[in-house]
This record gives sequence, structure tokens and C-alpha cells, in this order.
Amino acid sequence: MFHVFIDGQNGTTGLQIRDRLDRHPDIAVISIDEERRKDHTAKQAIISEADAVILCLPDEAAIQTAALIDEQILIDASTAHRTHPDWTYGLPELSPVQREHIRTNRRIANPGCYPTGFTLAIRPLIDQALLPRETAIFVSALSGYSGGGKAMIEQYSGNDAAACRPYAFDLNHKHLPEMAKFFWPRVSTHFLAPCRQLLSRDAYRNRAKEISLHQTYVERHDLRGMASGLCR
Repeated sequence: MFHVFIDGQNGTTGLQIRDRLDRHPDIAVISIDEERRKDHTAKQAIISEADAVILCLPDEAAIQTAALIDEQILIDASTAHRTHPDWTYGLPELSPVQREHIRTNRRIANPGCYPTGFTLAIRPLIDQALLPRETAIFVSALSGYSGGGKAMIEQYSGNDAAACRPYAFDLNHKHLPEMAKFFWPRVSTHFLAPCRQLLSRDAYRNRAKEISLHQTYVERHDLRGMASGLCR
């Protein structure tokens, strides 16, 4: 049995990860009492029992907990380590060798939602010289409110919830560094929609780009449906 500790299992992300892991017959999720979750001694004792640790914490807390972990596989869902040189970016489709990097490294930074959609659509076009790397890229992205955590979920769950609104016009959105690390986009604009979760894309494409995306993803069993959707 493979034992996993989710630090932050009662948050929005932690609950969804727990739900998925509970369905796996070979994974057992171990927990810490809620009143002891900020006790580093108690947390280290739980970590010592785990084969892998998943951090579902704010950035600063994720950095603190990561410092306690030496041997276990560590997956960080926060923004804290996505551009860190000692961590592996957890997007298998980033390059032909990225899946093996993830398999063989012990510190994996889970990619952000905006960068994942952006990367899957744009990276193959750059790699195959269909899109010049110096191109100014505009990302029109729409997000649900669950990514804002419990406070934003509560705000948008009421009858007086705001309609779709733009944000991060100062180019200071937390996902920009990981997008810029690979692509150097000059502009990124985000919109928050009054729905809990949303997967949306706004692509400007031609036939050559459609073929490139299809060839990149169609042979990957976990992305066949997405490859078909991207190319329509």
C-alpha cells in the first residue's frame, strides 16, 4: 500500500485530491488531526509515515512544510515552487522527456490552471516553428471562482454575486512567472466568471496549427479527447 499525506486536505484543492485518491485501491491517505495541523512535530511524525506528500497550502506555508521533507516524494499544488530550478514542473506534455523527468524526480510542482491551457495550446507551435518565440502573446482566459479559496467561494455563492469581471490588469498575476519561464508572453489578461469551475479556451488558429496540435497530442492516451477538442 502506498501512503499519501495531504497537507491542507480540507481546502478546495485538498478535498478534490482526497476524493480521487480514496478511489484508488493501492493508495491509503493518512491524516493529521485538525487541531494539530500547525504543530511541526506532529506534522513531521505524519510525514515520516508517508511515501508521498501533497501540499495544498498557501505559498509561504508550502515553503515551510517543504523544508521538513527529505525522503518522500513531494508534490506542491501552490505557486511557490513552479519556477524553482530544483523542482520539476509537473506537466508531462511540456516536452517529449518531461514525463520521465516527473517519474524520476522527487519534488514536483503542479502547474497552474491558466498556464496549463496556455502551454498545451502554444508550446507545440513554438517547438515546430509555426509561431515565432518572440511573438507578443495575448491570453484571454476565463476562470471559475473556486480557485480563490473558501472566502471567494462564499462571496460568489450568495445571490448578490458579481458578474464576470476582469482582474490582474497590472500584469502581476501569480501565474505569469511560470508562463513567462517557457514562452516570454508580453501580455496576459484574466477574467473571473460567476461559476464555480470552468474550462475555457480562446484560440486563434489556422490549418497548419491544428495539424501540429493534433500530431503532438493524439498519440498520448491521456490527451486523445483533448487533442480532438483543440483541433476543432
